[in-house]
Amino acid sequence: MKTSCLFADQELRQLLREDEKRKLGKEVFDQYRQWYKLERGDGMAIKGVKVAPPDVVAKIRKKYEDFGQFVNQQPRFQSETW
Repeated sequence: MKTSCLFADQELRQLLREDEKRKLGKEVFDQYRQWYKLERGDGMAIKGVKVAPPDVVAKIRKKYEDFGQFVNQQPRFQSETW
């Protein structure tokens, strides 16, 4: 009697033998080519960090602070329950 590990190994070998004969489509080749580019390092362009000038950052922070004060001034909606 075979152990489950040997049986799984035999099944895998059988699947690989059957898969050898199958013709691969264009999408498989394209996927392989994309993977190969990524592994080689040509497929991705990593962009650098953008740094905003301090005056722009101050303007944006002020805008958010003003918006937060506006939200706190608005009356809260209360639902009526009967």
